[in-house]
Amino acid sequence: MRYHRSHRSHLPSLWIVAAFSATATLTAAWLPGCASSPLATAQTPEQKAFAVYGSFVIYEEQAARLATDPSTPGPVRQALSAADARAKPSADALLKAFQDYSTADTALKAGTGTPEKLQITAENLDTWVQTASNDINTLITTVKGTGIASRDGTASHTPLER
Repeated sequence: MRYHRSHRSHLPSLWIVAAFSATATLTAAWLPGCASSPLATAQTPEQKAFAVYGSFVIYEEQAARLATDPSTPGPVRQALSAADARAKPSADALLKAFQDYSTADTALKAGTGTPEKLQITAENLDTWVQTASNDINTLITTVKGTGIASRDGTASHTPLER
């Protein structure tokens, strides 16, 4: 099994990288408390997208570590691969929906976009937040279900809640 971390290689601009890095850091800071999920506390479309995508990044990396660990049993590797294969396309689509939303928001603020376009992209972003969170929850549950992840504290993260 081979894991690609291509979700990082196609980010179009440095500010998006910085924003998602900050989100992953904030999500990681949230992990120890786990009183509520990042998605449950997110209020804006951007925060919701960052919460879901940040969780994906954290758990995809954990799954990759487990899948490449020689001590991980074969069936566990297969389950991790299947969960990642389900989550990655949704996470990629979420990133694209966020980029479209951000472009529409910037255009509206610059006077070259329309409120209708922003509304359409916001609705699309919300759809992908919901879809991706469901698929990423499968990845989170699979990583946590291995029983191996608890060594680094990642298993304390609860699935994304709305």
